Amino acid sequence: MYIIGFLYASLVEWLVHKYLFHGYGKKKNNVFSFHIREHHVRCLKNENHDHNFTLRENIGIAFLILLHLPALLWSPAFFWGVVSYGINFMIIHKICHMKPEWGRKFVPWHWDHHMKFQNHNFNVVLPFWDYVLGTRKKILDKSKT
Repeated sequence: MYIIGFLYASLVEWLVHKYLFHGYGKKKNNVFSFHIREHHVRCLKNENHDHNFTLRENIGIAFLILLHLPALLWSPAFFWGVVSYGINFMIIHKICHMKPEWGRKFVPWHWDHHMKFQNHNFNVVLPFWDYVLGTRKKILDKSKT
């Protein structure tokens, strides 16, 4: 059940990123507009560097974890899969933007998302759902990015 919880959390990340951050977030005064107007703009201007503390994303992850707290009653393993995905997201996403060369090497799907295909590659930790749902796009010639 741990793996199912982990994959489920990955799907939640994909859905939130695609539909809230890149869907509703395109509207100027929407609560999710910070993602494109702040995070993506900084990344494009600074070769994927973004040293700002992402308080909104961390609050969102904490909210999603709390929302899944009842899962502890029926499957602690599922719940801890969700929690570990959230923790992995916070760590990996931050490192990707603090050390972009590390991210480019070890999390290339997130590099591709910020540097060329902002409407693709919605997963950060694990690109599983990008492959399953057909949103994984690769930059073919990495030397030109």
